[in-house]
Amino acid sequence: MHLDHRKPISKGGLDNEENLAACCVKCNLEKHDYDEPSLYSNLDVRSGKSMA
Repeated sequence: MHLDHRKPISKGGLDNEENLAACCVKCNLEKHDYDEPSLYSNLDVRSGKSMA
């Protein structure tokens, strides 16, 4: 497991409890610096595959 910043530090996210979430390693590495709304708009959550 990784500790993920829900809103990346590079996009103004803070290093506080409200902005942190447990995330599997693969998902966190594939997330790069997307914030959650941007990530989910480009991801088919049911299959875990990119829709792009």
